Amino acid sequence: MVGDDLTLLVRLLFTALGAMLASQLVGVLENYINSWISERIIYDMKNEMYLSV
Repeated sequence: MVGDDLTLLVRLLFTALGAMLASQLVGVLENYINSWISERIIYDMKNEMYLSV
């Protein structure tokens, strides 16, 4: 009874773990890109402020 679906359970477990890992990696990448864009905007604003004086 339980042994019949054990392979399916293990397969679903690894699928869920893979989906969770992929989601975390996307979140890290999203944070990196947001930080990079924010830094570029601040850099450009500072340059505009000092060049216009």
